[in-house]
Amino acid sequence: MNPDFWRQCWESNSIGFHETQPNVLLTSYFDSCLKDMNKQRVFVPMCGKSNDMTWLIKQNIHVIGVELSEIAVNAYFKSLNITPTITKTTYFQKYSSSFCDIFVGDLFNLTPNDIETIDVIYDRAALIAWEPTQRQKYCNFLIKITKNAPQLLITFQAPSNQEALVSQGPPFFIQPETIQTLYSENYSSIKLIHSHQSERLIHSAHPNECLWKLQA
Repeated sequence: MNPDFWRQCWESNSIGFHETQPNVLLTSYFDSCLKDMNKQRVFVPMCGKSNDMTWLIKQNIHVIGVELSEIAVNAYFKSLNITPTITKTTYFQKYSSSFCDIFVGDLFNLTPNDIETIDVIYDRAALIAWEPTQRQKYCNFLIKITKNAPQLLITFQAPSNQEALVSQGPPFFIQPETIQTLYSENYSSIKLIHSHQSERLIHSAHPNECLWKLQA
């Protein structure tokens, strides 16, 4: 993933990946998936200006995000009608409010001390943005800095008989066996919670949108 590519997407407003409403898999399954778990602090990698964060905040959850584009983060806080506190660290501009902290900069510069305790990782549009050769590095890094926090992961799966589309992206379609390969070393429980055909047309196909729950 080329950081300049994603910054350019925001600069040119080419953000088809942005959903105008909270993701239906998040709103439908968040509570049932995590009902017996602590979920006070949720980490959202490559968060953009996602409305999923606002939905989480309304559930009295503190959101910690990281995002390359300052344009996206400014737009997010503007949508909340909030002026954040901005502090500069070695690698980031940190935008903060009483219920949200977003680090603007390269994900791979984050440390556990930056994000502090994380109860759950919510990954809707991050994993599918990485090229296949970069995925394992990304997955391992998230596991490391969050100390193997449970995950809710949303992916796109290629439709039946269209598996050749997995090489196209971003976003990249990810098949179930790939999820197992990426995460089985660190998570003993990898469950497909729900899958449905997406209404979105991606790479000339309607992929299956899948919700996974990962737990050590």
